[in-house]
Amino acid sequence: MTGICGFIGLHPPGEVSGKAIVTRMAQSLGADDPSHFKLAVGENWAFAAVMPQGEHLSSDYEHAAVLTGTPDFETPELIKEWNAHGEAETVLRGFRRFGVGLLDHIAGPFSLAVLDAAKKKALIATDRAAICPLYYALVENGILFSSHLNSFVGNPFINLEIDRQAIYNYLYFHVIPAPRTIYKQVRRLDPGTCIKFENGNASISSYWSLKYSNEKAKGSVADYKDEFRSLLRDSVARELRHGERVGCFLSGGTDSSTLAGYLGEVTGEPARSYSIGFDAQGYDETHYARIAAKYFKTDHHEYFVTPEDIVDLIPRITGVYGQPFGNSSVIPAYYCAKLAREDGNDRILGGDGGDELFGGNERYAKQKIFSWYDSIPKGARKNLIEPTLEGFPVRDAIWPVRKAWRYVEQARIPMPDRMETYNFIHWFGARNIFSNDFLDAIDQAAPLDERRRNYDAPEAITMLNRMLALDYKYTLADNDLPKVTGMCGLASIDAAYPFMSDALVEFSTRVPIHLKLKGLKLRYFYKEALRDFLPEEIIRKKKHGFGLPVGPWMLAPGKFRELAFDSLESLKSRNIIHPEFIDEIRNKWLQDTPGFYGGLIWVMMILENFHNRRD
Repeated sequence: MTGICGFIGLHPPGEVSGKAIVTRMAQSLGADDPSHFKLAVGENWAFAAVMPQGEHLSSDYEHAAVLTGTPDFETPELIKEWNAHGEAETVLRGFRRFGVGLLDHIAGPFSLAVLDAAKKKALIATDRAAICPLYYALVENGILFSSHLNSFVGNPFINLEIDRQAIYNYLYFHVIPAPRTIYKQVRRLDPGTCIKFENGNASISSYWSLKYSNEKAKGSVADYKDEFRSLLRDSVARELRHGERVGCFLSGGTDSSTLAGYLGEVTGEPARSYSIGFDAQGYDETHYARIAAKYFKTDHHEYFVTPEDIVDLIPRITGVYGQPFGNSSVIPAYYCAKLAREDGNDRILGGDGGDELFGGNERYAKQKIFSWYDSIPKGARKNLIEPTLEGFPVRDAIWPVRKAWRYVEQARIPMPDRMETYNFIHWFGARNIFSNDFLDAIDQAAPLDERRRNYDAPEAITMLNRMLALDYKYTLADNDLPKVTGMCGLASIDAAYPFMSDALVEFSTRVPIHLKLKGLKLRYFYKEALRDFLPEEIIRKKKHGFGLPVGPWMLAPGKFRELAFDSLESLKSRNIIHPEFIDEIRNKWLQDTPGFYGGLIWVMMILENFHNRRD
């Protein structure tokens, strides 16, 4: 791992030195050898950077700056400083000149901390997509920060206590969305968020947010196509600096196939592409990856994941994230990254972001269908349609009536609540899943309240763009980007996301919604803009994802099934989930619907693995 860590405004307790504390924090980032990290220590502050190359820490007695990532500086003055003095010194000088406004002049993935000890001012921030995560803990008159949760374990400045609300949120979302973490006192910065620290007081605010324009404009694909392709090509080219060897994930979807094509075009040589397969019907997509590899003449490599691979990796997952992280596609992401690293690559390009920027997820079309109900005059809905349907017993009604009634039932639920009707907690009811003691300690409404706040937050007037903004946080910043970044870190290879460049994200906010979702056609603009670039089979391909066949594998005897069921037995003793519910999931529902309930068991397995590591 790499990253930054430190503290500001704190005096080490007892005889413990600030240097010893920040050294321990740096070691939690994977730097066992002191030569692998740099330190700066002052009277009541200390910074550390664990980076293989570059100038990521700069300090004198009263000033210090530390950062991680690959930032781009966007003013001539800062670019000149960068070329002359390196990243950290540029941040330090930029903070002196612009204050918090420095963040308006930095793009790309980064997290940073900068201190002016003389003026008792500091700034801590992460990038606009939180690609470089930053965790923090506010303590009296001071603050701790780190790129990783593990830096807070055993830290003398705080006492870590498990946050039961975070456990509930984890089982609701299958990850713990920012700003919460598994620990009550530790938080994670949301995308485009910073902490201003002055005279011992901290204030948290957004310095950037998604702002949509042209939402209902009448533009055509041709109006945006050339700019889009130019920005996309430039985003790929950006990742080829320093002479590093760069490869790409290739699932066979539109995003990864596009990156494979542009990587070959930019380098002038076959792109090195990497795919994962599964010996499980309905999950393997190597066929499409091979189509794209053949079309773009890539240097293609494949690895087929087995249940035994999962058993070997599960104990390491919680160590990577420092808390429960329930996205099972961490497994294929890791083995794909490992394959790329073993082939000599320094960096691998991921296609994350395309769906969430340009309207590629099926839920966007589904919710559009439900929204049509609101276009029917209210009087007709309330006085004709709903009373008529309510007159039929749903169970006994003929199929068209049952279908219509279910449509109306869902359509009447306001957004974003309507998207949560399929959440397993709502299906079964929280009281049927969780122990009474556990539920009495948490706020069951908190996850949905949080989603409502985030749905209402972006500067957007249309349902589609509000959904895209919601996915920017929950699907990308809280889930998919940490998944890939974490597993690439475990495989010792850097991850990069060309679709998440600031320029492409800003561009996506200007594309009218009728081009993102034309009728019910997902990603209409994207596919039309690249129709002469991608193979037709990839354009027509339905979205599949990068899922793991954990359910089917749990039905087969072997070490993975043993591990899964042993984890469930152990989880019963935690007084979180009813033992009877665990038995029902394992013995009945898994057999009936392994694809869905296997994923639920996986989420519970990871939770128990976290507790086992902590015990």
